[in-house]
Amino acid sequence: MINMSPQASVPPHKHCVVCGAAIPGDQSFCDELCEYKYKSAKRRQQLIFLAFVATFLMLLIAPVLMNQRV
Repeated sequence: MINMSPQASVPPHKHCVVCGAAIPGDQSFCDELCEYKYKSAKRRQQLIFLAFVATFLMLLIAPVLMNQRV
C-alpha cells in the first residue's frame, strides 16, 4: 500500500514532454535528444498543417479561376 503521509512528499519536479522522465522544475526536456525529437515532430506537424491549408485553398480557388471568362 502507498504511504500518503505528509512526511513522504515528492520534491517539486516536472516530466519530460517527450519520454516522461522526471526532471527539475526549470527544464522541459531530460536531454538534447528529447529536445531534438520534440522540435522535429513540431516542425513536421507545422509542415503538414501548411500543406493541408494550401490544398484546401487550392480546392476553393481553382474552380473559381477555371470558370472565369476572359
